[in-house]
Amino acid sequence: MTDPRPAGPELFDATPWLVEPDNDEPLSADRRRTLRQRNDIALGRHPLAGAPIHAQAPADAAPGDRSRPFTCGTCTHRTRRRGYPKCDLAPDTHGGGTDLRLWWPACTQYNDTPASGDA
Repeated sequence: MTDPRPAGPELFDATPWLVEPDNDEPLSADRRRTLRQRNDIALGRHPLAGAPIHAQAPADAAPGDRSRPFTCGTCTHRTRRRGYPKCDLAPDTHGGGTDLRLWWPACTQYNDTPASGDA
């Protein structure tokens, strides 16, 4: 079968930023999702929103950075549903795919202003 796409240069080479699995073993759904989410971050997309990452979000955000400014961990849209961290702007699929990682760089909807009743 031939490739229907025209031959020619790609828009850009994203190879240096993409995370590849270390071996040829089959990956679990959770591991594939984690790799996809890290690739989204490396390409400047928020893994849950699919929107661009906030301009002031840390470029070096990593697991453990829960309380850094401009991460999902300090955003007022972060909530807990059934004990899991979620974003109140995103649909909830009742599964791990919509769990919010608190260290993720914030999306463009980031807000760290407490609601009027929270002060």
